[in-house]
Amino acid sequence: MIWNDTVNRCNPGAFGSTTLAKGVTIGGNAYDVYRYGGAGAEIIFVLEGAGGAGTCAQVSSGSADLLGVLRWVSANVTAITYVSLIDYTFEICSTGSSPETFGLSRYSLTGAAA
Repeated sequence: MIWNDTVNRCNPGAFGSTTLAKGVTIGGNAYDVYRYGGAGAEIIFVLEGAGGAGTCAQVSSGSADLLGVLRWVSANVTAITYVSLIDYTFEICSTGSSPETFGLSRYSLTGAAA
């Protein structure tokens, strides 16, 4: 999972108790990488905020290099045999009990030869 915009969730344990790496640069973005759960569990890339490692970004737009993330996981965590699904979604944890409207103005996925 890649967290590009983290609001009110940038605290110890929110994205896992195991830090795998800090300051990993992929596609021009710096991420801190965590494991949420034990071996074989979810790997979470958290985009670093302006304060660097250990801080969380709050951005309104941007991009993520999915192939670069997969290559990093394959080289540093576990071998990936194949990718069967790329899913894009929003995970909204809380609006503070207030009604909110969320919109998406543009999305693209570009493939490249390996």
